[in-house]
Amino acid sequence: MAAESKIVAPDGSILAHVLTCDYRFYLIDSSAFRMIDEIEAYCRTCTSYVPSERIRTIADLTNELEWLNSLSGEDRDKAEFIHGTVESITDRFNTEQGFFRDRHAPPRCLECGSTDIIQASPGFGIAPTRLFHPEYLPNGLTVETFVFASTNSFYRLFNSEGEELILGTDELVDTVNRCEGRRVCCIKRNGKLYYGRSFEEA
Repeated sequence: MAAESKIVAPDGSILAHVLTCDYRFYLIDSSAFRMIDEIEAYCRTCTSYVPSERIRTIADLTNELEWLNSLSGEDRDKAEFIHGTVESITDRFNTEQGFFRDRHAPPRCLECGSTDIIQASPGFGIAPTRLFHPEYLPNGLTVETFVFASTNSFYRLFNSEGEELILGTDELVDTVNRCEGRRVCCIKRNGKLYYGRSFEEA
């Protein structure tokens, strides 16, 4: 799956479209993938709106749990179905903290690798996600997102510091086509994985 976000100005005009969750993964020990948690941002280096790494802080966890604990009844059930329970959200946060334990760099732009970014602040429930670009203060910009099945044909791979990997060797990789739910044979070329024929058909 992928998500497309519209970056919307206070007057309702659309400033940009940003694709997040779009086949970008951390490559761990040259053998395992970990999906990059992404959020919209403004990159001062790209001078455009971009996907960026989302590395949650204690404040982010606190805000999410306070919002979840403010709900009850059916609203709480729906929120837990989408976001998880207090326990699962906390466990996910602790797992992320473990993964980033030795990391030095702050979150990066996933287009150019810059850390000179302004990240969106996620909203919960009916509260909108906001991006506080300095030209649009005090209310900032609104981020409107919808999810769709991406048909992108390659992965982009990054190390745990958020730096894109450019791998010089070609090799076959066994992975999963998420749209079709079956294993496929891919070729890894210059850090990108291109879909090939399925192993079942080989």
